[in-house]
Amino acid sequence: IYLSGGAYIGGTGAANKLDDYEEGTWTPTAVGGHSGFSSIQSARYTKIGNLVHIQFYATGITGTTSALLQIGGLPFTCRVNGWAPGSMNYGGTTVSNPVARARAGETTIDFKKNDDDTIPGTNITGHLIFQLTYKTDN
Repeated sequence: IYLSGGAYIGGTGAANKLDDYEEGTWTPTAVGGHSGFSSIQSARYTKIGNLVHIQFYATGITGTTSALLQIGGLPFTCRVNGWAPGSMNYGGTTVSNPVARARAGETTIDFKKNDDDTIPGTNITGHLIFQLTYKTDN
């Protein structure tokens, strides 16, 4: 189906109009706590309206400092009024309740544990897999 003006789902009002759907890849960047990735296996996104779902899988991550582990380069800026948590799997030092989280108003992901404690870059070695869904104003 090709609809040039959008599709109305569940009614004909403006709030029911879906006029934005997009899939693609994004380019993760090393921001803090690590030296980068030796091999990105997957960095994909799906955007439906103002919701963005991202997936990421990389190997060869080397944590270099005790600074907060961060990755930049999200395909869209996270909405200013909220953080968006996601799930993750990684190689390295075991931490309690690890979470990947999009930073409000930015294109960066923080990695946190427990009650909002920093996951240092030195805790992550080997692989990193995460997914999260966040809202954007784009």
